[in-house]
Amino acid sequence: MVRKPSHHLPWSKLVRLSTVGLTLALATTGCTHANAASQPPTVAPLSYRVLILDPIPFADPEKTPEGEARMFQPIAVTLITGKTDAVLVDPPMTREQTEAVAKWIEGSGKRLRAIVSTHGHGDHWFGTAMLLGRFPDAKAYATAGTIEVMRFHGNPEFRAATWDKGFPRQIPDAPVVSTPAPGNVLELEGNEVRFVEVGHSDTDKSSVIHVPSIGLVVAGDVVYNGYHQYLAESGTRA
Repeated sequence: MVRKPSHHLPWSKLVRLSTVGLTLALATTGCTHANAASQPPTVAPLSYRVLILDPIPFADPEKTPEGEARMFQPIAVTLITGKTDAVLVDPPMTREQTEAVAKWIEGSGKRLRAIVSTHGHGDHWFGTAMLLGRFPDAKAYATAGTIEVMRFHGNPEFRAATWDKGFPRQIPDAPVVSTPAPGNVLELEGNEVRFVEVGHSDTDKSSVIHVPSIGLVVAGDVVYNGYHQYLAESGTRA
């Protein structure tokens, strides 16, 4: 999951295709509007935006083969929005990143209703509890399998030896607060927001988020864009 970025992306840049944690618009813009227009009156048309958070350095002095500091890859966070409400996909890892996401959500003018995570790696959920403190009307969701992996990465001994070692004093308290959504489906202003379980991606028990009404898939770490996929958990056959 760690590679030198090919170019610098300011954290405030909104893009349609992220680096790691790809957001895929499966419908063309015209088809998206046509789908939204065909929805019943009680269903609000949705949209989405993606925030890219800059790479951050590891604390250890180890260098890349090119002699440069090792960097954790950019993190992509997706906000799915309706007329008034929103769902956040894959909250980030550090306090500073999470504060940037909180300000981004506030700037959207939308009411955050849910925070969802595609899989259990800490860079996709460690900021959840901090965001819930900022947006108390929201609830956190993940699949049962993802929650199991979250508990592994959130275990104090494992977290201290891995995540906190790499990023000391940067990660907030991160209890596992996510629960499974009934039937792995949420509703956002009459639109389904579905968890689709896909098995192993760069870790076990991963999922993607599918919003059928706008042809959107938020792929988490199932799809990488411009970075070599993290394979340390993939076994020898990878």
